[in-house]
Amino acid sequence: MKIKGKNKGAVKRDIVTEVTNIYDVITNGKHLYWAAFPKSRIGRARIDGSRRRPGFMKAGGYACGVTIAKKKLYWAECDNGRIARSNLDGKKKRRNWFKTPGPQSLTSDGKKLYFSTWGSIGWVNLKNRNNKIRPMVNATWGIVYVK
Repeated sequence: MKIKGKNKGAVKRDIVTEVTNIYDVITNGKHLYWAAFPKSRIGRARIDGSRRRPGFMKAGGYACGVTIAKKKLYWAECDNGRIARSNLDGKKKRRNWFKTPGPQSLTSDGKKLYFSTWGSIGWVNLKNRNNKIRPMVNATWGIVYVK
């Protein structure tokens, strides 16, 4: 692929190539973090692709989704129903931070952690995760409705 004009150099492919089945990727502006499925690993590299660490952290289950909120890294383990978290350096890992059936992708607005599961989207407060899962969208037999 050759890009000309003012967008020259705008696309860089194959920053990380040693890993197969990358399921999700997020950045904090300094590092890239990714969930590698089914190896159950969280990877990390500098934003330019240097200092790649495909096995930066071992997830407890199949790592599906990954996001960053409030200087914490969160990942979904879709096979065992857990959302885990750690500091961005991989320390203070909490595997059972939150449980929900089949979590997939994650995102956050800084106050809530939003997640998709098998057929729904829900959220949980980042401060008090002991509250109930708040469903937002449920999908049943191809029909999507908002609660």
